[in-house]
Amino acid sequence: MMESTTAVWARRLGAAALSIAAIATARAQEPVVIVDIKAVVNEIGQRIGAQASLLPLTVQAPIHVAAKVCGVPENILGAQGSSSGAVGCAATVTSPELEKIVRARIRKEAQAQ
Repeated sequence: MMESTTAVWARRLGAAALSIAAIATARAQEPVVIVDIKAVVNEIGQRIGAQASLLPLTVQAPIHVAAKVCGVPENILGAQGSSSGAVGCAATVTSPELEKIVRARIRKEAQAQ
């Protein structure tokens, strides 16, 4: 018996939705890296409209963001974490993701006061 076109598409869309959910879950459980942002703090301040002197000098970022801004492959950062526990790197560039993390940290600290 042949499946209807609707049933075929429904099955394909269901499989695609499960794949997307799996990727999102993997990113949500992604390890974090302590990123030193001293070298880019002025640029981040300009981009987010905040005084650089009020910004944190380190932030915790998902490994994929840290790899991008530190110029270190994810697998290297991951290997460092599995052998020593704490993983850190120094940002050499900024990114929209890093700037979002800094903004969120500023908001969180402001709310705590």
